[in-house]
Amino acid sequence: MKRNRYHILYKKDEWILKKEGKKEPLKSFKTKKEAEKYGREIAKKDQPSQLILHKKDGKIEKEYTYGQDPRKYKG
Repeated sequence: MKRNRYHILYKKDEWILKKEGKKEPLKSFKTKKEAEKYGREIAKKDQPSQLILHKKDGKIEKEYTYGQDPRKYKG
């Protein structure tokens, strides 16, 4: 089973929640804190999943993983 990945990114003065592989964002927020709270709720419901938080410059800041790791080998 493939892991669902969600990203919180900064775009045009707002924070967006985007599901990997989808063109359009799921939702936008005024603050990163709001985006993270909502993103964690969505990722928990869509296990196995991962929520990846990015800084304003696009670099990864944090990652949260929910559910079983679908990979057979640890990496």
